[in-house]
Amino acid sequence: MSCKQNDNGLKETYEQYWLHARHVADERLWFTNIYVLIVVGVLAFLKVDQPLFLRLGLLLFVLLLSIVGFFMCHSLTVHFITYSRTAELIQINEWGTSYRQFYPKDGKRLTSRIGSLNLAFYSLYILSSSIFVSLLSSNLRVGVSYSIAAGIVTFIVLLLVWRRYFKKHEDELPKMLEERYKKSDLDV
Repeated sequence: MSCKQNDNGLKETYEQYWLHARHVADERLWFTNIYVLIVVGVLAFLKVDQPLFLRLGLLLFVLLLSIVGFFMCHSLTVHFITYSRTAELIQINEWGTSYRQFYPKDGKRLTSRIGSLNLAFYSLYILSSSIFVSLLSSNLRVGVSYSIAAGIVTFIVLLLVWRRYFKKHEDELPKMLEERYKKSDLDV
């Protein structure tokens, strides 16, 4: 295989990684758009006096949808990091470019717009899950203080899951990818 064919294949691989990363980001936005529409529709429907079983069922549905969104956010973030960082490692290791969006020369992690956007998505799902637990509890007529406590406990549990497991994994993933795709490993 000639050097030119290898370089063309590498360019195609690089492009595919970036296209996959963009697709994953779009997928997360579309899920969130649909999620918000469903939640707004359910809340508007619940504003009208509905029977208890219908209110409980709808609140349970949006609560489960919020928790699914929370886990989906992590799954798509991992895929985004994998695709975008791998593309960038190809750019750095193969073409020797000095542009380093995710891997600065001093080794310190850069806070990018994607990082703060991830926090916004996680916050949406954590807060909405907490609110729906509180609403579900209040519809079960367990008392206002217990409803608020259930929402706070849900918030704390999801925040801890995010902080201790999701964020930790997402922060370690670029380092793992960098080790895996070092220039010496790509030369073999």
